[in-house]
Amino acid sequence: MSDTNGWNKYEKLIIDTMDRHEKKLDALDEKVSRIDVSVGKLQVKSGFWGAIGGFISVVVAILIGFITGNI
Repeated sequence: MSDTNGWNKYEKLIIDTMDRHEKKLDALDEKVSRIDVSVGKLQVKSGFWGAIGGFISVVVAILIGFITGNI
């Protein structure tokens, strides 16, 4: 059978394009995974520093209460 309609070339082009897109999608998936881990780390750090800030505020309020004699 002769290739009169060019399907074989077109099929190869489609497969090559799909392979290229798959590689790009895998790279994007890897980047999204790294970003997800980074966001998780930032959430933990912000929670920790928020707790420290809240603790300091409570300690200062208690000290002021003791100094002024309200507690």
